[in-house]
Order: sequence, then C-alpha cells, then structure tokens
Amino acid sequence: MKLLNCMIIASILCFAGCSKPAQPDPKPESVMQPTVDANHAGDEGAAKDAASPAAAPNEPKDANPKDAPEAKPRPQAVFKADLSSKAVPELHTHETVVSEAGWGKILRTTVEWADDIEVYHEIPVFDGDDAGILAVNNKMKEIRAGFLSTENLKSAWEFEYERHEAAGGEDSEDKYTYIYRAAVKEFSEKYISVTLDLEWYMGGVLDYGTNAYVFERATGKPLRLTDVYGKDAESVRKLVTRAVRAHVDANANSDLMEWGALEKMTDFSFYMDNGVPHAVFKKYEIAVGAAGAFDIELPKP
Repeated sequence: MKLLNCMIIASILCFAGCSKPAQPDPKPESVMQPTVDANHAGDEGAAKDAASPAAAPNEPKDANPKDAPEAKPRPQAVFKADLSSKAVPELHTHETVVSEAGWGKILRTTVEWADDIEVYHEIPVFDGDDAGILAVNNKMKEIRAGFLSTENLKSAWEFEYERHEAAGGEDSEDKYTYIYRAAVKEFSEKYISVTLDLEWYMGGVLDYGTNAYVFERATGKPLRLTDVYGKDAESVRKLVTRAVRAHVDANANSDLMEWGALEKMTDFSFYMDNGVPHAVFKKYEIAVGAAGAFDIELPKP
C-alpha cells in the first residue's frame, strides 16, 4: 500500500514538472544595449560609444559629441593700423582680382588701415609679353606705386587719425574713402586705353574725377590728343573747347563753367572708346563743384 502511494505521488510531481512552460533564454550579454541616464550622459560616454555603430574608431572613449564645440572656419587675419600715431604706418596690403576678361584682369590692392576707411587702387594687368603689353603693365605698376607711397597716403591718414582722436578712439559709421577703380575702355590693334576713376571722401563733400591713359598698342608709348588727331596743340585745344561748349549748351548751366581755365589748357586727359576720343575733366577742373566732372565725346579722327 505504501509502495502504491509513493508511485502515485511521483507521477503527480512528474506531470507538474513536465507541464511548466519553457522560459526564454536570456539575451546574450554581447548584444544588450546599455541604459544611459540623460542627466549623466557624460559619465556613460564610453558605454554609449561602444554600443553605437556610428562611433569613429579612433574617437577618444571619454569624448562626448553632445558637448563638442561646433566647427567654424578659421577667419583670415587682417592687419589693423595703429591709430595712436599721426605718422603714416608701415604699409600692409592685400590683393584681389576684381574681374577678368579676354585681355587680362583688374587687380585691386587694398591698404589695411581700419574698418571705417576704405583705401585701394586698381590697375589692369594685361596678358602677353610683347613690347607694348610689357610697357603698359609697367606703367600701370608705376602709377600704383605712386598711390601707395607714404607721401601720397599722408593726407588720407591724417584725416583718419584726427577723426579717431576726436571720437576717443571709436570707429565711425561714416566710412572714409580714397579709391581708384580701373576700367579698360579700348583694347584693339591700335590702342590700349585705361581709365582710373577717383573717389575721395573724408567728410564733407565727395570729390571725384577720372585719370585717363591711351597707349600705342604696338609699343606701349603714351599718346596725346595731338598724336591721335595729328594736329598741333592749339588746334586740338580749339577742337576740345568747341566740344565742351556744345556739351554744356545741351546738358549743363554755362554759368557754372570757368571758361578761362579751359582756355589755358595745353594738354588734355582723354581715353579712346572704339576709336572715338573722350576728353575727361575732374570736378572743379573747368567748372565750380556743383557742375561735377565732365566726360566729353570728341569728333572721331
């Protein structure tokens, strides 16, 4: 009887053990994801980097991308002049290409002084190595060198220095300018013609005008109106005077003109444009300031 009872109990226990549902295997430790407290993300950086498939292989284990500074381009250093002295400072410049064309490029040389004054000079640089091109390029460099000389820059620097002194060393919102912008008016088999447009502003009234140059293409020789027309100086002066009077009659107030200044001129600044000469006069040169500058088209030779 005892033996029968033991067999019955054993059968019950076996049935209970066999009917228990199977438990899933624990997740392998190698693929378990760590839990990171957002408030202590830096403390858990190593675990986070190890678990992330995007982590860089050589990234330091204690690096925290969340706190890393944003990458910024390195600014280019620009020299600023010492405005505590009235003496013109040592020259610091940089060059930029303003434009390019079939004949070459316009090159700007900027003087680095201060943020509230703009000083630069442009020249054309012509491609080629023949005698005419080399001569014109050398002349343009000579003109630029004169602009960049201490003697030439002295007046502009003194204006800037005195303004800073009066303002207690603060920059001004009113930007001063002393600039020359270059343009090539003609590049032909016969002529190379260049203009340099002046803009001078040091407070008060803006001053402006044009320096014009004409060169023989083959040799680079500077030309005068007498060369272009093949006439003597007096004949050319009368020709220019007639053209100026015709222009004023059509476009300006003759009461603003100073005809006596024009009568005394023996040479004229001019440029060529498609074979046509243009005489140019700066502000105040042949008229009061209110009349401005003049660009006078002359008869074609």
